[in-house]
Amino acid sequence: VRENMGYLPESTPLYTEMRVKGYLDYRATIKGVPRSARRRHVEQAMERCHVTDVADRIIGHLSKGYRQRVGLADALVHRPKVLILDEPTSGLDPNQVRDVRDLMKEIAGDTTILFSTHTIPWVEQVCRRVIIINQGRIVREGDLDSVRAEVAPWARVEFKTSLPVKETMEVLEAFPRIHFHESTTLGAETSMRYLVDKSELDDSLRELAEALARRGGDLRDPVVGAAVLEDLFTTLTRGSQKAEVGL
Repeated sequence: VRENMGYLPESTPLYTEMRVKGYLDYRATIKGVPRSARRRHVEQAMERCHVTDVADRIIGHLSKGYRQRVGLADALVHRPKVLILDEPTSGLDPNQVRDVRDLMKEIAGDTTILFSTHTIPWVEQVCRRVIIINQGRIVREGDLDSVRAEVAPWARVEFKTSLPVKETMEVLEAFPRIHFHESTTLGAETSMRYLVDKSELDDSLRELAEALARRGGDLRDPVVGAAVLEDLFTTLTRGSQKAEVGL
């Protein structure tokens, strides 16, 4: 199993006093890469992870983005069939995230990659298959297209109201057609978001406006958009029990 698996944890464990090429040669040695192939494996891993230009640099002097790439090169140096990554873009800036994402797409051509992340939009850009876990339990699993199809009938609605959060939530709780809702407070203003079937969108807006008005509130600046994978994740991991079993 170890011979066929590469692993990169969230906090990249590196010997920071070593130079990049020497470190990767050492790691290839303890991973059982034959001496005759070791140099070729190291050079190809460095090239693939774009760290050839820092091959002779001390790892501790590199930026976090470069150290992450060195960690990936380490995970790949013995050419595993399966690569496991834990939060591979944690703490990286947008350019570094893009580099890691592009690298993963390139590697996926001949390596199976399993990675965990809380950056849902990134999942949609990279993954072919999705597993959503809540409290150690798989609550949804499938290829990306089928998971996206699950939210396709939904609309995401955001609006503001002068009614306090508690009263606004009570109004929304009375609408069984709403799949999920949450609120944020900015000063005296409440911002709400909810998910509803597209076929019931107009009715939900009208009925909510009437219900809020009966309590002395209003429904202002409604913004309607298509639901995304993040909405499904939020519904399954933070929604009501009814929403979990009813999707």
